[in-house]
Amino acid sequence: MYQLTDRINVTESKRMIKKKDSLNLIIEKKVKLSFVLIIAVCIAPNIIAQEDFKLDKFDTTHEILNFGYGYDSLLTQLETWRQSPHITIDSIGASVLGRAIWMLTIRGMQSHFLPIYRVAIHARTHPNEVQSEMLSHRIIEYLIEDSPLGELLRDRFVFHIVPMYNPDGVELRYGRQNANYVDLERNWFTYPHEPEVEALKNKYLEFMESFLPIRIALNMHGDGGAAKDYFVFHHENGTSAQFVEDQKKFITAVRNYWVNGIHDWNYMVSWTDGNPLVYPESWFWENYAESVMALTHEKCPTQNDAHYDSSAFALLNGIIDYLEITSEVEDISDFPEMFSLYQNYPNPFNSSTRIEFSIYKSDFVILEIFDALGIKVKEPIRQELFAGNYSIIFNAENLPNGIYYYRLIVDNFTQIKKAILLK
Repeated sequence: MYQLTDRINVTESKRMIKKKDSLNLIIEKKVKLSFVLIIAVCIAPNIIAQEDFKLDKFDTTHEILNFGYGYDSLLTQLETWRQSPHITIDSIGASVLGRAIWMLTIRGMQSHFLPIYRVAIHARTHPNEVQSEMLSHRIIEYLIEDSPLGELLRDRFVFHIVPMYNPDGVELRYGRQNANYVDLERNWFTYPHEPEVEALKNKYLEFMESFLPIRIALNMHGDGGAAKDYFVFHHENGTSAQFVEDQKKFITAVRNYWVNGIHDWNYMVSWTDGNPLVYPESWFWENYAESVMALTHEKCPTQNDAHYDSSAFALLNGIIDYLEITSEVEDISDFPEMFSLYQNYPNPFNSSTRIEFSIYKSDFVILEIFDALGIKVKEPIRQELFAGNYSIIFNAENLPNGIYYYRLIVDNFTQIKKAILLK
């Protein structure tokens, strides 16, 4: 009995020890888990700030919704901009969640015979890059102010600016995505497109097929780790030797106005393995090559208003210098003395070609394009135009190979030329 009882007591003691050890283990795990949670709570905001929200100074107070500037803020600002006689504001489409995507068009009366250039700018593709939108705001302010610079820009340019391209992402506080959690920057060759990409691309197509195609397209972003502004330069492997020189000329023209605040052209070189067929600039190059100076501009993080002034001033003056525009009256001997339709180039062409024509007086103009059977496939122009020289891009990406004819009709004048599409 003694041995049996002793065994029972020993066995019971072992069970008690085992139970105690298990309890201690549970307590230890809970303590460790609590410690991990405490660390996570303390460190997570820093990780998020470094990885997803790259804005440095803009993100230091996470209590501020929408990275400090939301869709309601934009709507309020639009009402202020509407007061300017130089601005027209239109919705070009809607986001996934139905928010309007707003585009500002800024131009002057332009009652002259001088060439006019179209510039397209879109900002805040990535919601956390607030500085890209703030820079677009400062550009708008320069464009509408009563100053020699503002007057020259309105007189010789048409600017289209989308200050908040991804409003859903802004309101959802996503770092880089829209409401479908898609990075719009990488959606330009993915079908079907996200609605935001579809809206902007359709607008750009409309411009490119008009008598006044886009000459410069700037994709505004923000790099939270950069000490200076910079452009993303495209290597010759993804573009051409000519475009490389054009980029150098453009970036240098901008940088000349703020040498200490903008990196040189070779700071960030991309496309060394070719055009990635992903971005807006990829789309511009694939369809229009050297005819459009399409670049990404990266704004460094700052809360200094003077930095935005310097960036905007440099960009606008650089655009003027790159296109060699002056405020002086140009020699009117360059203006046309008759109606003329010129041979498209290149010809034969692959996907797109340029068509140019001249009109010597203001009149109603029709430019139409037919296939070999005489069926009209496009009508790029049907409107009143001032006297001057004009150029359009004929995009035949969705048309079959073959012979096409384009016809210019002005007053009692008609002229036809032949173009050959070979893909």
